[in-house]
Amino acid sequence: MIFFIKTLLIVLTFLIFSLNTKAQKIYGKVIDANTKTGIPFASVSDENTNKGVITNIQGSFEFKIPDNNTLIISCIGYKTEKIVCGNDTIIVELLKLDYMLQEISVFARSDNLEKISTAYLKNKQIKEFAGISKDAMRSVQLFPGISVNNELSANYNVRGGSYDENSVLINGVRVYEPFHLKEEPLVSVGIFNIDLVDKIDFSSGGFSAKYGDALSSLLKIDYKEGNREKISGNLDLSLIDLGMIVEGPISSNFAYQFGIRKDYSKYMLKMSGGNNESVKLSYYDIHSQLNYIFSPAHRLKFNFIYSFDDFYLDPPRTSTSNYTENIQFNYPSQPSEIITSFTHSDYKQEANMSYSNTLFSVNSFNRISHWLNNNTVVSYYSEKSDEKNSVTYERIRDYQHTIKYYDIYTINDLKNNNLTINTFSVRSDFTFKLTNYNSLLVGVFNDNISYNTDSKDNRNKIWANDIANYPDTVYLPYQQINDTINIKFDSYKVGGYIEDNLQINKNLIIRVGGRIDYFEKNRNLSISPRVSMAYLLPFNLRLKSAWGVYYQTPTYKQLKNSISSKDNTKNQKVVHYIFGIEYSKPNVIDIKLDGYYKDYLLLIAAKRLFSNEIIYSQETYSKGYAKGFDISVSKIHKWYSLWLSYGFLISKEKSEKEIKYYNRFTNQKHTFSSSFSLFFNNNWETSIKLFYGSGYSYTPFEITYDFEISLNVWTELGKNSAHYPAYSRVDYRISKEFSLFKNPLLVYIDILNLFNKKNVVSYSYSYNSKGKPIRRANELLPIIPSIGLSYSF
Repeated sequence: MIFFIKTLLIVLTFLIFSLNTKAQKIYGKVIDANTKTGIPFASVSDENTNKGVITNIQGSFEFKIPDNNTLIISCIGYKTEKIVCGNDTIIVELLKLDYMLQEISVFARSDNLEKISTAYLKNKQIKEFAGISKDAMRSVQLFPGISVNNELSANYNVRGGSYDENSVLINGVRVYEPFHLKEEPLVSVGIFNIDLVDKIDFSSGGFSAKYGDALSSLLKIDYKEGNREKISGNLDLSLIDLGMIVEGPISSNFAYQFGIRKDYSKYMLKMSGGNNESVKLSYYDIHSQLNYIFSPAHRLKFNFIYSFDDFYLDPPRTSTSNYTENIQFNYPSQPSEIITSFTHSDYKQEANMSYSNTLFSVNSFNRISHWLNNNTVVSYYSEKSDEKNSVTYERIRDYQHTIKYYDIYTINDLKNNNLTINTFSVRSDFTFKLTNYNSLLVGVFNDNISYNTDSKDNRNKIWANDIANYPDTVYLPYQQINDTINIKFDSYKVGGYIEDNLQINKNLIIRVGGRIDYFEKNRNLSISPRVSMAYLLPFNLRLKSAWGVYYQTPTYKQLKNSISSKDNTKNQKVVHYIFGIEYSKPNVIDIKLDGYYKDYLLLIAAKRLFSNEIIYSQETYSKGYAKGFDISVSKIHKWYSLWLSYGFLISKEKSEKEIKYYNRFTNQKHTFSSSFSLFFNNNWETSIKLFYGSGYSYTPFEITYDFEISLNVWTELGKNSAHYPAYSRVDYRISKEFSLFKNPLLVYIDILNLFNKKNVVSYSYSYNSKGKPIRRANELLPIIPSIGLSYSF
């Protein structure tokens, strides 16, 4: 009887509670705050009962809970949010932890973005940043902390570091020198077309332990997966290049994307003038991706990229010169004599060069459980170059009134260089969701590198004359070089990382991690601890800071030799200190301010040539620092967009043998860039971009008189003690979108260097045919207009 009464009371209590508790069914979607796309496998749970559901592949969910209960929405890699349910339909935006800490979401494509949204307008702005070549790597060149000072180059320097300190990942694979036009050090075009890209993320420092082997910055580029609903694409034709993209479904769970681009570099060379009539160069790149979905939790991606460059001189470069001069001869115990000489010289250069990059990768994503993800990438990357260059030069002097004197100088120089670098890589990352507010990342990698170079340098110089010392003496300085170098070796890099992302509360996020790297060629074991933090303040303010140790292994150009040894070239090392504050009011304005200090504890000593090529010392190390601050302001409205960026920098260096610091060649005190765009109702758009740099440091030369040879010669002054003239440029674009067969057709005009500014990129010092020193300013392009059509279907 007592048991019956207790049971009845429990049932009555439950019924009373149920009658007073109103349950509701929630229909919701969890989306990425940047891309506005759905987040699959996000966890949605009731804070009181801990019961919950998982979002589907589109990020949608259904959940029945008591009215006004609190939902906890979490996903690996995102900041966890709490929401009190009051509506039947909700949309929850989650912000990626990477973006809250140190990365910038440069570009995030979404086919669902409306034209009035700020995300859509930002994407249009970034595509304009990419420039007339639609180069994805140029899309970051207006961002704070980055300096370029060369509209011809896709390379960039970040916060006082050189362009070889940056890491570039395409679809999760590290690539090296992913550029066209490698035969011209001042010119480069990235091989990645922004129309193929789904997302671009950039970090100018303080990036997480997951990424290594770079001293300055990280650029991540991910391709689109392909349209699963229908065949679509884009055709783009301009005076610079021709491009085509096609994507579509193979089956309900199998999609493809294919793209090809071919250049028209002859146009730009013709516009630039100079000695380019004989230059014949061309490039193309091919991109493809296959995406197969076994199930919502298991995906497989195949990526293939191939790029090719061809450069040759047709006809060969030739030049002929003739001049007359008076030469005074002073003979021992004889009266001096002035003789008139007639000099004739001939120069001829022949060149034939080709370059290619090949990338094949397989990316496997597996959601093993609601608390464990795995991503594995297997890749093959190859760089090849074949260079042939020959130079012949002859100078003959004839002397009037006599046949006793002669002077003949000849050069025959033939260089062949073949280089192949193959990298086979395996990387695997595991992400553990420990709680709604804590996730752990663990990863390992192995890179096997095969290097093969075969170079020949045959150089013959003959200088024959009978006037060097006495008129009856024949003087025959002779130089002959026949070098054949064949280097072939295999090496490997192995390592791993661990990283803990901890959300302390709704305002504070801390990331603690570290990585370990081992390079077989120099037997260096590097340990890199890293910490970063983000704190949300009232009034849409956010504080962020980062500290970390970063290493970079030497490349084949920097190694002392091909022998594995601790005495080989060491890893470079830098420590980052970063502190920043950000004000972000959605759909209104973004303001960011970062201060930084980079302590270069070990650098491979290097210098920059006038051609912009970097030459490394294989014996000397240096140390240095870079300090400064960056500020950016971004305002995007449905009628206009505004971008402002300013950077202040001091970058110094000194070698092991020097006491005082001198400017690094990357030192540029002031860098400013801006972009302003207007959007009109009738599908007209116009934009203007402004670039300014106060000038990089360089080592100047002055003319001094050498009494031993009785000639004026060039003498080097203080290392990097001067600055090039300030760089400035204005670009303009206007476009109009039409409808053709119910699809958009965009017609645009791009003008590079609108005001025809003659920017000096470097100085070269040489001697003319009479032996007199001359300084020549190497200038960049004049005004370059281009017109193009882009048709989407």
